[in-house]
Amino acid sequence: MKKLFLAVLIGIMGVASCSKDDPGNQTQNLRWSRVDLTGAKYLVLSESPVSKSTGAPSDVFKVDENGNMTAVVFYFTYDNNGNSQQARTDVKVVPQKISSYDGGQYMLFHDCDFRDEQGQSIHLPHYGGSYNFLIRRKDGAVFHIPYSEEDKFPATNSKYTAKVDHNGDLFVCSSSGISKVEAKEGQTYLRQITPNGMGAAQFMLTDQTDVLLGGFGIADNTFDQANGTVFYPNGGFEKINFYAFPGYYEDRDEHSSYTLFQDGNQVKLFECSTVIRDPSGDIRHNPSGEYVSTIALGIRDLDFSTTPPVTLSNEYTYSKTWTENRYVSSWRYSAAISCKNHFILTYGGRYSPEDVELLVCDRTDKSMRFVTPTQFPELAYGDHPLEESMIDNTLFYLNTTTRTIQKYDFETLTYSEVQYDDSSVGQYVQLGISLGYNAYIINGVRNSDGRSVVIEIDHSTGAVKTTVAPDERKITELIQLN
Repeated sequence: MKKLFLAVLIGIMGVASCSKDDPGNQTQNLRWSRVDLTGAKYLVLSESPVSKSTGAPSDVFKVDENGNMTAVVFYFTYDNNGNSQQARTDVKVVPQKISSYDGGQYMLFHDCDFRDEQGQSIHLPHYGGSYNFLIRRKDGAVFHIPYSEEDKFPATNSKYTAKVDHNGDLFVCSSSGISKVEAKEGQTYLRQITPNGMGAAQFMLTDQTDVLLGGFGIADNTFDQANGTVFYPNGGFEKINFYAFPGYYEDRDEHSSYTLFQDGNQVKLFECSTVIRDPSGDIRHNPSGEYVSTIALGIRDLDFSTTPPVTLSNEYTYSKTWTENRYVSSWRYSAAISCKNHFILTYGGRYSPEDVELLVCDRTDKSMRFVTPTQFPELAYGDHPLEESMIDNTLFYLNTTTRTIQKYDFETLTYSEVQYDDSSVGQYVQLGISLGYNAYIINGVRNSDGRSVVIEIDHSTGAVKTTVAPDERKITELIQLN
């Protein structure tokens, strides 16, 4: 009987020693609260070496300014109020994918798995089977995304599907709806901006807080057509549409086109009207082909209040006549670039650096002029947005054959080149190239030992810095942080 009593007493003491304030024994009650991003310049998602045989998912590392690669430390709370925060080196957060929103100001960790030191999965009941999380860059705070809200967060990194406004508020667009994200107390709450039945695949922030312009087919700061829906903070909305049918007359053809573009957070309307005549023939019945085209360009601001309607103001105008036998029905720019003293619309160059024209619009006197660059980066970017190759209004192109970085500064309208030498890395296979704020980042595998390498090429000086993975792990994703 004494032995039985002693066994029961020891059991009770054991249970008592595992108090609710003991983090080491409360794994099931953990709530992920913070990520230590101190000194992080990049986040790296990598497959651990054992994944080759066991299929284990990726680990998260951070790379600092000096190229040091260290494992990210995760913080958890273990009391009901979320106040007791502790770094847990014995618990890993393993996302399947990371999406970066607006230059890394927020990040989305997709389909996270929580694992212990032995690599075994840990079930955390608090999250109810939903394991997507929003990470705020400035403090590493973690916010859980409920299952009901998961499809409202885009998987892409386009600034037209996720954007942070000047108040630090995040807006997201997915499933044909736009929502404002409120992140607090470890949870995300979404306020739908678009009324039910009023969809938008992408959006632009305007110069008015919580007023958004939604539409379809946005690229390079432009709407392909001058139509969309303005959504107001009180729940109201207003459709806008600018369009004119072409005119075909006995002595001339007339065409008009309208598009919307963004100059900073100011949305502008671009108007192009052309008149084509045939002085040497009958344009309708017997054209000579010796056309004279006169084009009139106009740009106006769209002014938004907190309620409808949208108004127009602040007009820029320009006219030009082509006499070299050109039938010019429109002037279709390919990108809009916002600079300090002017903004620029680019023409041509979408598939070749040749025949590039720049329409430069001066902010002071509202004049417009055409500039034809004598040199321009060899950028055949096709359907990719021009902005993906730009940092601070400078267009970049990395020519790995000649080891040259080509640059065009839209602020000063000047071309320059920077040479680099990456021979110190040895031979390597490129897996991916991305343009960072200060450098080109190449993700590759070194031939000599099969190690993954991250190569930074400073696009101001050409200096090369290499980070080598600490073991045979393969780097699968690289996220640059602001």
